[in-house]
Amino acid sequence: MIWDNALRIVKGLQQPTDAKLARLEAELDEEFAFHVESTQRRLELSGQTPQEAGEQARRIFGDSVLYKSQCAYIAREDAIMLKKLHAILTVLLLIGVTVLGSMLYLGQQRHIRAMESLGGQLGEMERSLDARVDHLKQDLDPVARNQSVVLDSQASESQRLQALRELRFADGDGRSHEVVVAMLGLASETSDTRVRADIYRQLDEVKNPIMVEPLLESLANSSDSEVREEAAESLGGFATRADVREALQTTTDHDQSSSVRQQAQASLMRGAEVQELQQVITSADTSEMQKLVALRQIRFMPHDDGESRSHAVIVAIIDVARSTNRSDVRADIFRQLDGVTDPVLQPVLLEALTSDPSSEVRSEAAETLAHYTSAPEVVAALQKAAAEDQDADVQSEARRSLGESP
Repeated sequence: MIWDNALRIVKGLQQPTDAKLARLEAELDEEFAFHVESTQRRLELSGQTPQEAGEQARRIFGDSVLYKSQCAYIAREDAIMLKKLHAILTVLLLIGVTVLGSMLYLGQQRHIRAMESLGGQLGEMERSLDARVDHLKQDLDPVARNQSVVLDSQASESQRLQALRELRFADGDGRSHEVVVAMLGLASETSDTRVRADIYRQLDEVKNPIMVEPLLESLANSSDSEVREEAAESLGGFATRADVREALQTTTDHDQSSSVRQQAQASLMRGAEVQELQQVITSADTSEMQKLVALRQIRFMPHDDGESRSHAVIVAIIDVARSTNRSDVRADIFRQLDGVTDPVLQPVLLEALTSDPSSEVRSEAAETLAHYTSAPEVVAALQKAAAEDQDADVQSEARRSLGESP
């Protein structure tokens, strides 16, 4: 300690000479400087600036000149004065150290409590912000919103099914693995065969292998022909599997419903070449479902003419759209004809946009009409739909086709 060391120095001098007093002063200067610097570093570590720490350290240890003169005087006095000074300096040092330690401890505790409080507030703000961001993402992203509805076991069957319909045709296809699992679970639980059939319909073209077993089970054992037909159609995406082909062939040969047999046969044809598929579409002997499945297959197939959807194919499939009483078939036909610029299609799409009772059909017609906006009558029809159609999705699709923000 500084004063212990000072007194030790004084005691060692006994009868001091001028040389000894000079040595005493030098040693005291060195001792004072060491302790002042040490205390200043500790104060800086507690958060004070170098200037503040230096000033407080010098205040703690007082006037070094005064102490040096006192020590020189002590060196000339007897041992009694030396002992008294030693006691006084010891008490002063203990008081100074106690005060300094208390100040540092209290300051550190206040700092710790302030940091803990701030950390708790920041954590709460982060959790609140994350929740708001999640809600905002769902509001801005229809795929995330509809996926949330599908996965919500508290939502009604109709709400979940409508969300699946929208996910089917979302950009990038929102029918994720979790969505497929949830909807297959609903299909197995529901007592409404129409809901089960529609679930299989909306899962068509999903390539997730977990679908195969429940589809095969429904195809073989469901008492409802619509469920079997939709199961047969969705199994077409797995027609390269031996067990699926065997089941489809059995259904083609033995099912009591002609529409189910035809759909099973159509699913077996998914590997056919473009010309064979075109023949399926243009033939008067094939069902509307066979024609529609063939249209889906050839949509992205290469062809010598650059377009597998030939004029004859378009004319034949337009006849199906006009004759069918199924709005989902009409909507799917217009969807599969997206990108076609054959003039024969334009009046059919305009009629569907302005008068079809199904909003899904009108929405698909609006999207496909984007390729005909060079015609004034098309622009006028899209503008009217964007402003007056009762369905928000139709309005949004019409605006997209016009090149406007939905």
